[in-house]
Amino acid sequence: MALPIPVAAQIAVDRMDIVFEPAVAGSRAGVITLTNEGAKAVEAQVRLEDWDRAEDGTNRWYPLGTLPGSCGRLVQVFPASVLLEPGASQTVRVTLDSAAGPVPAGERWCAAVVETVQPRVVRGRAVNYLLRTAVKLYLLPRELPADGEVAELTLRPHPSAHADSVDLVFENTGGRHLTARGSLEFRRGDNVVAARADLPALYALPGARSRARVAVPMLPAGRYVVLAILDYGGAELAAAQIEYEVP
Repeated sequence: MALPIPVAAQIAVDRMDIVFEPAVAGSRAGVITLTNEGAKAVEAQVRLEDWDRAEDGTNRWYPLGTLPGSCGRLVQVFPASVLLEPGASQTVRVTLDSAAGPVPAGERWCAAVVETVQPRVVRGRAVNYLLRTAVKLYLLPRELPADGEVAELTLRPHPSAHADSVDLVFENTGGRHLTARGSLEFRRGDNVVAARADLPALYALPGARSRARVAVPMLPAGRYVVLAILDYGGAELAAAQIEYEVP
C-alpha cells in the first residue's frame, strides 16, 4: 500500500555493520545502541535474518539459515526485545556463540534487524507500519583475500543524441566482502582525458556481482577509449576498456 503520508522512525540505530574477527582478541562481540527519538514509548524487536544483494544493489531478505553463507547459527543477540521511553537508550549485545561449533574457513554474514510497529490513522482507519533497520554482521575468521575484476563493460546506445550510457559489472572474486569505488575516463586518441564520470560505490559479497550504469558526458565528435578504473582495497586496481565513437 502506498500512502502520501510520512512515517518517521522513532528508533535510531547507532551503526550500520559489525565485523567479527575471532582470531583478534576483543573482536568476538559488538554493541548496538537503540535510542527512542519519538514522543511516545516504543517496543523494538531484534531478530537475526539472512540477506544478500541483487546486482543493482537491492538488499534481499531471507529467514535465518536459508543462505549457505549465513553466520546465524554462530551469533547470539541479547536482549531480543526492548521497551524504550521517550529519549531513552538501550544497548543490544551481539556475540559469537563459542558453543555453536567451529568457525568456518570462509566469510559468513547475516543481519540483526530492528523492527518497530508505528501506528497511524489514515482516513479514519488505523494502519500499522512495520519499520525495519538492519545492522549487517560479517564474520571474518582469518585474513581473507580481497580480489575483484570488471566482469563486464558495455555501451548502451540511445536513439537521442548525447544520451548513451555505460554499463559496468564488478565481480568479487575474492574471499571477503568488498566495496569498490572508481570512475570512467573518456580518453582521446592522444591519451588525453576528455571527460571523467564518477561511479557509484559498488558493494559485493564473495562471489557476487554489482552493476552500475553511468551516463556518457557530452563529448566533441571523435573516437574515444572508455577506461574503467576501480579500487576495491586489494593489492591491484580492477580495470577494463572499450572504444566509443561520437558521430
